Amino acid sequence: MSRVVPLALLLCAAAVGCGTRGGDAPQAGTGDPASSGGAASTSPPPPPTPQQLAAYLRTMPRHTNSGVLDPDNDMHGASYELPPSVPQSEVLAFRDPGFAFGLKLSNPDYTDAALAACGKLPSLVYFGVHKCRAITAAGLAELAWLRHLRVLELTDLRVEDGWLAALKPHTQLRKLNLDGCYRVTDASLVYLSGMTHLRELWLHGTKVTGGGLDALANAKGLIRVILPQQTDGALQSLGKIGKLHALEEALTTDEKRPATAADVTKFMIRGPVTDAALPEVKAFTNLTYLNIESNKVTAASLPFLKTLKKLKRLDAGFVQLTPEQREELAKALPGCEVR
Repeated sequence: MSRVVPLALLLCAAAVGCGTRGGDAPQAGTGDPASSGGAASTSPPPPPTPQQLAAYLRTMPRHTNSGVLDPDNDMHGASYELPPSVPQSEVLAFRDPGFAFGLKLSNPDYTDAALAACGKLPSLVYFGVHKCRAITAAGLAELAWLRHLRVLELTDLRVEDGWLAALKPHTQLRKLNLDGCYRVTDASLVYLSGMTHLRELWLHGTKVTGGGLDALANAKGLIRVILPQQTDGALQSLGKIGKLHALEEALTTDEKRPATAADVTKFMIRGPVTDAALPEVKAFTNLTYLNIESNKVTAASLPFLKTLKKLKRLDAGFVQLTPEQREELAKALPGCEVR
C-alpha cells in the first residue's frame, strides 16, 4: 500500500451506489469461517471504475492521503490510511464500498471493536493495523470473515504467539507483515503453514530466529522473508524446503527478488551464522558475489568456500582466517576478488 484514503470516501459508498453495507452481517453466513466459506475464497472483488474512484476522490478530506494497492500481491483498487485523529466511533460506522480497497488504522486507542467493524467489510484486500496496542487476540479473530484479504500488516502491536492461531483461516494471504511485534517467536510459525499462497513474510523486530520456517513448505511462491537476523536455523530450515532464495539478502544480478535459487547471484550472510550452516549457500549455483558478515565463520569453512568456482567477489573480512589461509583461498578461486 502506498497512499492513504479519506474517511469520507468510505462513509459515502451508499451515495455513490458502489456496493453492499459492510456493517451488515457477513454475507457468507454464520459459524466457523473456515468451514462456512469464510476467509478461504478465490477471486477478489473488482477494482473501482474511474467514475466510482473520481466520485470518492472529490470527497477527500484535506488531512488524509489516498493511494493505489500493490498489484504484485493480487490487489487492484484504492487504499485508505486513516490519520490517528479519527475516533473509533467513525470506524464503527464504516460501510463496504463494493470494490477492492485497502484500509490502515493507526490510532493507539482503537480496541477490538474497531477490528470487529473492519471484519465486516468484505471487499477489503489490504488491512493494516499499526501501534493499536489495545488490540487483543479477540480482535484478530474478528478478521476471519475477510475472505478476499491478500495483505495483512500487524505492526508494532503486542501480538503474542498464540494470537496468530486466529490467522489460520487466511490461507489466501500473499503478504504477512509482523514487523515490531516483539513478543512473536518461532512458536508462531506453525500457524502459517496453511498459507499456501504466501509470497512475503516480514518479521523484523520480532524474536523469530527462523528455526521453524520449514512450516512454510507449502508456500510455493514464497519470494521474500525478512528476519531480525540470519541464524543457522533460518538457513537450514529454508534450505530444507528449497526456499533459501526467499531470504531478503538473496538478490539477482539486477537487485531484484529471485524466483528460484538458480536466479540468485548475490548473497549476504548477516547474523551469527556458523560453519554448520554456511554450506546451505551451495543451493545458489550461479552465485557470483558473497559477503560474509559473521565472525562465527572460521577456517573450517575453507574447503567449502573453495568450491564456489563462479564467485567473482568474496567479502570475507569477518571470517577468522590467517593471511596464509586467505592467500590459499584466493589461489583456489583464481577468477575471484577475495577481500
